[in-house]
Amino acid sequence: MRSGAVYALGMIVPKLMSILLLPIFTKLLGPEDYGVLAYTNSIIEFLFVFSILSLNSYVLRFWMDYEPGDEEGRRRLTGAVFTFLCVFNLLLLGGAFAVGPLLISGFGVQVPFFPYFALALTANFFNTLSVIPLAMFRLLDRPGAYVGISISRSLIQYGVAYVLLVHMDMGLLGMYVAQVGVFAVFSLVYLRVIWRIGSFTWDLGLVRQGLVFALPLLPGAVAHQVIRVIDRVMLEAHVSMERLGLYSIGYMLGFFSIMVLVQGGYRAFEPTIFQVWGRDDFEASWRRIRGGFVALLLVAGVGVGLLGREFLQVLTSPRFHESYRIVPVVALAAVLRGMGMMFTILLVAAKRTKAATQVLLVGAVVNVLVNLALIPTLGIMGAAWSSVAAFGIMVPLAYLICERHGILRARDTLGRDLVAVAAAAALVGWVVYGVAPEPSWAWFGLKLFLCLAYAALVAVLYRLWRFVR
Repeated sequence: MRSGAVYALGMIVPKLMSILLLPIFTKLLGPEDYGVLAYTNSIIEFLFVFSILSLNSYVLRFWMDYEPGDEEGRRRLTGAVFTFLCVFNLLLLGGAFAVGPLLISGFGVQVPFFPYFALALTANFFNTLSVIPLAMFRLLDRPGAYVGISISRSLIQYGVAYVLLVHMDMGLLGMYVAQVGVFAVFSLVYLRVIWRIGSFTWDLGLVRQGLVFALPLLPGAVAHQVIRVIDRVMLEAHVSMERLGLYSIGYMLGFFSIMVLVQGGYRAFEPTIFQVWGRDDFEASWRRIRGGFVALLLVAGVGVGLLGREFLQVLTSPRFHESYRIVPVVALAAVLRGMGMMFTILLVAAKRTKAATQVLLVGAVVNVLVNLALIPTLGIMGAAWSSVAAFGIMVPLAYLICERHGILRARDTLGRDLVAVAAAAALVGWVVYGVAPEPSWAWFGLKLFLCLAYAALVAVLYRLWRFVR
């Protein structure tokens, strides 16, 4: 469990940095700059799935199948997959440079291929080199190395970006140059890791076996990325880069701040759920974990939703303060994501991974359809509500599949969730969009009181006193 929590830090801290450093970078960059960053990052995150082809899952799964003394077999597996990804992504990068400018021009994208997409694609190439080494740190149970690389890379990247923006006056370009430069330097670290624990080899047999295992996982990975980034991709065709930048800041504060709790909780209690799976006390343990976790998410979501405007005034320059309208909606989406994850983890524990993939695919389709329907008329607010729709349909769907497979029957849980979410939406909606008060100390105190009152309601609703020992 401790290792899981430490690995979670490697995922969470870089996201926290992006939020905590907003006071600095929103003074140096404008909403339009953040719009360009949001759009290119979304495209690259989507392409990253195809860059790695889920082969990291293959290494994680099959590395342990080798006999304890077969170090050469393990080294060959690690090196063969790493070598293949290097060659494959070099070819992808060359193809992207060949057709990318034509696609950008043909679709009338607002962001030019040179220099922004060219640099982002180059950074993606170096980033793919990190996948297998980081997977090996997990296999070898070296959480310190995993977290050290993840955090130090982000720290150095932001530090170099600050220097380029402030002392070299490079503006938005400095963010891209910093990313490419730092990722390129860290690629030397990844090469050294593979040199020590793997063997650089070209083994098409191992790669073919890996692709047979990994490619069926690709639709789920693609669906997950569609849910995460398609809103920003589709917004580009309907709103200005400035509006997209405002959306990205609101999304960062509202969604990512809650997802820090979601990912941290998942890494912390996932081993416990797998450990008690199949035992007589499993359902009671799961209810106890889920009750406390969902209550925490709901209260955090209400807090972020109510105080989003105040947070933005502290964390960003005045040009970004309008983003507060996005915050409550995407915070609700993140809360729903956490609720659904507690059912999805049961599908994984029961080895019903195909069913978990089906849930993701349905969520992705709903997300795209709602974006298509709402963005043309509602703009960035429509994109925000598309995330709520996607995660909102995934929660009951994942539960119903669990019930269908005989994993769990707890419809009272969904009833409590519905009441809690409805109460949160009514409270936050009334304050933020109904009353819409200007920030003041009086309203700050009242919002804190409302958060505490909602926390009391949630404690009663989920009967949290039963779990206090």
